[in-house]
Amino acid sequence: MMTIGNRLNARKKIDRIAAANDLVGWTIGHYLDGRYTAKNGKQYGENSLSIEIIGVDFETLLNIAMELCSSFTQESVLLKDFSSGRVLFVNTK
Repeated sequence: MMTIGNRLNARKKIDRIAAANDLVGWTIGHYLDGRYTAKNGKQYGENSLSIEIIGVDFETLLNIAMELCSSFTQESVLLKDFSSGRVLFVNTK
């Protein structure tokens, strides 16, 4: 049931987080082509919702990833920092 609620309210949740962090540019879509697998076996793929954020430093990006993880009640989110090329899994812990 959580998945349906997340899908129906995704834009509202993301807009709220974006406003709270004074974001000026972001896009939402399904941008993954391929798969990423976390250590716990969780897979991220083309059905995963993707958010691209520009104009923030890494710490802000990391905080936003943790807010998204919490807001969507996810075990973790996949974070790619385009400025450094780092890809990592982020959770709220």
